Amino acid sequence: MAATYTGQEAKLDAFAINEWKDLTHVTPIKKPIFGALKCKCLNDASGNLKNLVNAYKTYKKTWLVDGVQERLCKGFVSDFLKEFYLNNVIKYIIIMMNTVIRMVVIAIITRMGCSTESTQLIYITNMVFICTFFNTGILPMLCTANLEGQLPGWLVDMLGFKGDERDFNQDWYLIIGDTICGSMVFNVVFPLAMEFGWLTYRLVFRFLDVSSDKENPSKSCTIQQYLFKWQGPTFFIHYKYSSMLNVTFITMVFGTGMPILFPVAACTLFMLYTIETFKLFYGYKRPPVYDTELNNYVLKKLLYAPFVLLAFGFWELSNPALQGNYDTLNAISKSDDPQDFGHYW
Repeated sequence: MAATYTGQEAKLDAFAINEWKDLTHVTPIKKPIFGALKCKCLNDASGNLKNLVNAYKTYKKTWLVDGVQERLCKGFVSDFLKEFYLNNVIKYIIIMMNTVIRMVVIAIITRMGCSTESTQLIYITNMVFICTFFNTGILPMLCTANLEGQLPGWLVDMLGFKGDERDFNQDWYLIIGDTICGSMVFNVVFPLAMEFGWLTYRLVFRFLDVSSDKENPSKSCTIQQYLFKWQGPTFFIHYKYSSMLNVTFITMVFGTGMPILFPVAACTLFMLYTIETFKLFYGYKRPPVYDTELNNYVLKKLLYAPFVLLAFGFWELSNPALQGNYDTLNAISKSDDPQDFGHYW
């Protein structure tokens, strides 16, 4: 057994060194590291490059190549750590950007005004949903999309759709799928964190407003100042509905390929329900009396969610690159030719 394992290690080293030579001296452009060199680096890091100690040891380790000590895993470790931390940062930035987008859209539509309050609520709900859905689900896909052959050439050149991913393949799920999934997981706890943040903000002002004078327990000079510090926030229903729509449709689009999104979405909706129910009783000012127009509009929107699930589910499940093996893929003549996955549109 020991001899066999040593022989396998020697073969892996030889293939890894040849691949490193090809990437370093032969390949004219930088390409991602896969194959034997990737296996060798992961093996030296005990399969866990997220551990910075393992990553540093693997980064510094050298091998004898043609009489010279070379750090074969230097490029792989650097690329892995950059990609890992960048993806994790993007997960949080997406949800924070959704909050900024929501505030900007609400401010613009409120500034413009509408004929009725119900119409304005519908416009805000719809636009916040569209913008946050695009930012959460569509924009990450477009950043790495390669649509050559699917759109006119001039349009591809103008929009720059010449990325690395042509379909829902393994690389897409490892990079873009992981980012989207991480954003949805972060979205479970983000509303709770926001509520604690705003509660702390209000408690600080209330603490500073307290006076030691028993006859004048508040330092506020007017009733409006006192109410501003001690009353709860205003209950807004429009962006709550848009958040529910965003969570639902993101799950319908990517849930077939990433089933973890279904329980994540359920946790998100439960968290929103719990927070809003509690704050309606103990936090918000008495909300205005809303009619059923916005509620019916959102319910009609949700009727399209199953069709989105069927459409994208068929697309994701019909990808032979995920169903078959390397023998089922069509050979290519040049290294820079696009892979033909046999995916019919």
